[in-house]
Amino acid sequence: MTIEEELVWLREEHKMLRERLAQRDELIQQQQALLTVCDLITRCAGQLAPVEQQITEALKQAEVIHQDETGLDVVGKRHWMHVTCTPTLTYYHVDASRGQAALEAIGILPQFTGISVHDGWGSYFLYDCEHAVCIVHLLRDLVFLAEQGIQWAADLKTLLLDMKEATEQAREQGKHWLDPLEVVDWEAQFLGLLDANKVTRASCSIACANSRKPSSPSWRICG
Repeated sequence: MTIEEELVWLREEHKMLRERLAQRDELIQQQQALLTVCDLITRCAGQLAPVEQQITEALKQAEVIHQDETGLDVVGKRHWMHVTCTPTLTYYHVDASRGQAALEAIGILPQFTGISVHDGWGSYFLYDCEHAVCIVHLLRDLVFLAEQGIQWAADLKTLLLDMKEATEQAREQGKHWLDPLEVVDWEAQFLGLLDANKVTRASCSIACANSRKPSSPSWRICG
């Protein structure tokens, strides 16, 4: 591994601060300036452009993708780290936008026709593919609503966790899917719970009144 390759590896793989890289350069008497490290990273990114294109094209053709976004600072300003992935592919994109502008720049969702699993952020629903809300985010929202005294939210959380346990037991038994009749039973319980509690949509609006942001748990589930 050349010194240039090592610098890029330490910075990008191990997230070593540029200041520490400079100190390391002094120890090995290579005196690489911080600007040189940035140049090396930019050059490496350019060489990986064809690989990046292959990853994005493969993600567009995937049956299921998982998407998320998390905030981070870039030169003291709020940006967003977007991720689109499958079990074998991962694509990252940093953007000043959390919403549609970033998704357009990424370019995957506009051509995607499979199932996108995400946190329920409104911008994802602007695209004409199938959508599934991440179970972790959904459970977090249900916990929030249950803590507001909404009983059906607590019941739905319990049901979803029971479903999850059933699938885990099936995997332990070497099964690739649940028995179709069991699936029908779970679906009946799920729809029955929603139907039996549709009147409590009004009670859910109490939680909405306490947090009128479209991204709040009450708006995502009840809206």
